[in-house]
Amino acid sequence: MNDEPKKKYCSIGEAAQQLGLKEHVLRQWEKDFPKDLQPRRSSSNHRRYTEEDIQVLRRIKYLVYHEKLQLDGARLRLEAERYESGGLRNVQELSYTIDAIADAARAIITLYDPDQAESGRSE
Repeated sequence: MNDEPKKKYCSIGEAAQQLGLKEHVLRQWEKDFPKDLQPRRSSSNHRRYTEEDIQVLRRIKYLVYHEKLQLDGARLRLEAERYESGGLRNVQELSYTIDAIADAARAIITLYDPDQAESGRSE
């Protein structure tokens, strides 16, 4: 029985070794898949990959190496999968974004015409 606690994070070298990839590939995929892959950083700015990050990297590797998708195709596939698995969450995120934009627009209107912002309508 293994009594060692499972590590919460792994370094880029450890992640690359687990996946059979080079470290520079993980760095590049971090840039290519910013919505899907954002490893945390240590206080010394080193990447710290979680198990969820490793799962995303495995999925990207499968799409690129086994399904032979180009990076744009893999990105679209991940986006579609994210939408299918979290459609309601995406609607909620969109709603929050729209509300934030509306609040910002009202703040801008107030700068130029405080009376118009208070009435909530334009003439």
